[in-house]
Amino acid sequence: AARAKLNSSQAQLEEKEAVRKRIEKARSLLETTSIKTGKIAMMVGYRDTNYFSLAFKKHTGKSPTKYREEMQK
Repeated sequence: AARAKLNSSQAQLEEKEAVRKRIEKARSLLETTSIKTGKIAMMVGYRDTNYFSLAFKKHTGKSPTKYREEMQK
């Protein structure tokens, strides 16, 4: 049981890291391109734009659109 719990914790850490990397890539694309948010979502591995927007906001405190507006001023 302890081993299963360890594997579960490891999997959760790996998932968090994967999400963090996706968001970082999305941030970079939002800052440096004019690619539409839905396309960026797909480029970083999200099939659902709404889910991407929620994940992005959770990590950055801003929607992808708001983030881009502020970064490109």
